[in-house]
Amino acid sequence: MSAKVRAFKGYLSTLYLLEGCIVVEVDMRTLSPTETLLPSSMLLTIEYADIDRIDIQDSKLLIYTKSSDRPISLILENAREAAMEIMKRISSTGTLL
Repeated sequence: MSAKVRAFKGYLSTLYLLEGCIVVEVDMRTLSPTETLLPSSMLLTIEYADIDRIDIQDSKLLIYTKSSDRPISLILENAREAAMEIMKRISSTGTLL
């Protein structure tokens, strides 16, 4: 019943595709190596139902949500493959782009 978890690595983040949502882990140590008060990472969760559309620009994955005009922008090693997998998972949940 549960779909496989897929991970896509990027420069400052890792994108995890779970059964009902996307989790983005941001590496705060790379982002601000001298700041010791920050946590080592931060998480952003996006449900597939909240995604309005997906775009790709070179190695950049842009995730547009229904609640914001600005996209979530991630630089990933395999942005095109991540976008195709997200669209596949959205279509399997019955949520239209």
